[in-house]
Amino acid sequence: MKTFHVESDHEALHRGVWYRPGVLVILEDGEGLAVYAAPGGKRGACLGTYTHAQLDASKPPQGLRSTAVPQAA
Repeated sequence: MKTFHVESDHEALHRGVWYRPGVLVILEDGEGLAVYAAPGGKRGACLGTYTHAQLDASKPPQGLRSTAVPQAA
């Protein structure tokens, strides 16, 4: 399972549901999502589509913010 928050001025489409800024998106293995620019709340261009395997919590794509807690050294 991977979790991300949608950043401001973006939206994400996952399982046929639109996620607005600040909302938590939970992806299970085998799932994917699309991230869209949404300046001022107006959905625009698709910035990319990502599979569960492609998403890295340490380097989330534009429009997503990781919810992972850094490991202590």
